[in-house]
Amino acid sequence: MNAAPQNHRCLVFLILLIGITSYGQEKYNHWSIGINGGFHIPVVTGANGISKGRYFGVKQFGFSSRYMVNQKFGVKAGLGYQKLQYASRKEVGVNMYHFRLEGVVNIVRFIDPEINYRIFRKFRLFGHAGPGLSFNKSLASRPSATDHLGSITFGLTEQYKLNGNLSLFTDLSYITLFRQNFGFDGKNFPDNGYNSGSYISFAIGLIFGLGPHDYHADWY
Repeated sequence: MNAAPQNHRCLVFLILLIGITSYGQEKYNHWSIGINGGFHIPVVTGANGISKGRYFGVKQFGFSSRYMVNQKFGVKAGLGYQKLQYASRKEVGVNMYHFRLEGVVNIVRFIDPEINYRIFRKFRLFGHAGPGLSFNKSLASRPSATDHLGSITFGLTEQYKLNGNLSLFTDLSYITLFRQNFGFDGKNFPDNGYNSGSYISFAIGLIFGLGPHDYHADWY
C-alpha cells in the first residue's frame, strides 16, 4: 500500500539530486544584465514625406537581461527609450518606449568551437532576433496620442572582454514597427490609414555577468 508514495519520494529525490549535480558541474554564470546608450535613424519612415537624415539623434537608452542556456544559445529581454525628433522643429517627432524578447546565438562558438583563434579570446559576435512591443507617443498632438505597436528586431552584437564577467559591447539592430497610426513625425497618415516604419539603432554599453563563478558563459 505504501509502495507508490515511496516510489514518488524516490523519484523526486533523484530529480533533485540530478539537478544539484548538474548545477555543481557548471563552471560558468548564465545570467547577465546590460546597459546602453546610442543613436538611431529612420530607414523606412512610414511618415508623411519626412527627410530621414534630419531625425538622426543620440537620444536612446536601454536596459537588458540575458540568460544563456549554454555557451551557444540564450534568450534576452530588454526595455528601452528612444526619441525621434526633427532637428529644427521640436514639435515634430515621437517618444518611443519598447519591450523586446529575443533569441540569442553566440556565432563565434559555431565558427571556432574551441576558441583556438587568438582574436576570439577577446571578442565575441552574437546574433539576436525576436518580437517586441512599442509605445510611441506623438510630439505633434496635444494631448499626446499613443500608438501601440508590434515590432520585430534583427541585430548583431560585438563584445570585447574586459574580464570574465564584464564586457564592453556595440550593437547594430534593424527594427520594424507594424501598423503605425502616425509616422515618425508624430502626425496621422492620410485618411487615418496604417503604415509600417523601420529604423536602424546603434548602441554601445556594458554587460555584467551575474553569479558565483569567475566567467560568464560568453567567455568560458
